[in-house]
Amino acid sequence: MNRNIIIALIVIFLIILAGIITFAQSNVKVDSQIDILSNASLKNGEMVEFQLLDAQGNPLANQNISISFGSNGQSEQLSIITDTEGKGALLINNETPGNYNVNLSYAGDDRHNGCSASQNITIGDGSFESSEYSTTESNGDYSSAATSDASSASSQSSSDLQYDSELNVQYDSNGKIVGGQNDGANIETVRNNPQQVDSEGNLV
Repeated sequence: MNRNIIIALIVIFLIILAGIITFAQSNVKVDSQIDILSNASLKNGEMVEFQLLDAQGNPLANQNISISFGSNGQSEQLSIITDTEGKGALLINNETPGNYNVNLSYAGDDRHNGCSASQNITIGDGSFESSEYSTTESNGDYSSAATSDASSASSQSSSDLQYDSELNVQYDSNGKIVGGQNDGANIETVRNNPQQVDSEGNLV
């Protein structure tokens, strides 16, 4: 075997090796985390707020978060899609005052490992007033949804609102959703067009 053939074989081997290394690196998943942004003491009408981030602190949008909410061994299973800032919120509505557990879970996708977070919260007597409302300062869709929730709640009492437990939303007598990620949308439109997620929890 002459020298040129040996050199050619070495070059081919190095190209193949570089391709394998590049492919392996491209398939390495990044860790993720869920940060709970809201207080541990809440009232009906307030929200459990959270944010999904990757290991570098970048928000993960349009990801499905599974939520278990309940107390005394009884829990409700819910699902929320994160917004453009990786944020989401669970509205506390018509719950009996007491201690509750909130468990958040992200299954991950082809680029991110899954993660989970939990918080014990105490729901106090009464419901929040607009002057009491506070949330983590942010820009974009989530902030506007939270602001709309506060302003809508201040303009009408909770007794004027209907509650859809399946969608976890409140809506007024005109069928308009009050607060949350679908604030202002028609309740029937949302019911007839539920958000769909694939087997990995991605919005489709």
